Amino acid sequence: MQLALASLRKQAGLSQALLAERLGLGQSFVSKIERGEAYIELTLFTDWCRACGAKPGAVLDGLLAQLPDQPHPVLRPSAVLKDELPSLASAQTEIQGHGPR
Repeated sequence: MQLALASLRKQAGLSQALLAERLGLGQSFVSKIERGEAYIELTLFTDWCRACGAKPGAVLDGLLAQLPDQPHPVLRPSAVLKDELPSLASAQTEIQGHGPR
């Protein structure tokens, strides 16, 4: 996503400093977003797109089109949690001083 945001800014002919000014942010924060070191909220995403002259929905559609059809395992916490429950229960029992069951 950060590459798409940087590309959008560059296509609009904006420097990080000018975009930051339009958004009421510091240039260093814009840089962190573009480097993937800071997360961007939906409202800032829409403001970013509009400041670059793009429609947020169209940009989002383009990003979604690049995603694989199957969700990434990290995006399915129930699957991860299900695999971790036995070890979490065991660890909690040991921490409480009851030993393994």
